[in-house]
Amino acid sequence: GTGSGSGARAGAASSAPGAPFSAENLLGNIDMSDEQTSELAKLGLMFIGVVTILRIISSSTFVFKAVVLPIGILYGMMTCPANDTFDPKKELKRVLRGQHLPEGHQDKPPDDWFSRTVARVTASVVAEASTAFGYEVSFTSFGGAFTLSTVLVPTLNMELYWIGAFGSWRYIMKRKTQIES
Repeated sequence: GTGSGSGARAGAASSAPGAPFSAENLLGNIDMSDEQTSELAKLGLMFIGVVTILRIISSSTFVFKAVVLPIGILYGMMTCPANDTFDPKKELKRVLRGQHLPEGHQDKPPDDWFSRTVARVTASVVAEASTAFGYEVSFTSFGGAFTLSTVLVPTLNMELYWIGAFGSWRYIMKRKTQIES
């Protein structure tokens, strides 16, 4: 008799409206329509979908870091151009004639023969004249995967940057330098 009486008291306490962990206190008196139920189900499924997509992305970044990145670095190390393949005068001429600029850029010469020839001659004269007074070339290797080349041309007040990777040299940018007195 005593066991069933205490069980009845525990059951009565948990189903009583004032009990702290009763269904009414946790959820309230929820009377949801079918539309609200379907919206809640949609939100739940969207949450599960987002969590699944995030797990796929996190596992794919692991694969990228563990497989693709090391293979890319090894390929870069195998195909990094040697420093002696960089010709600063030739690369400077290319920059001065606007070869690196996208089509339609205001500083890129038109694509006709005369404009290209004038740009080529102008770039050659400026490059030869400015490098005749000296220029400085420096190379910075990044683990053999790629090399950063910097060319300082004091007469033009410019410092130009190229990256040597995957078998060729690619122009990155130029910046003006200050004239030292």
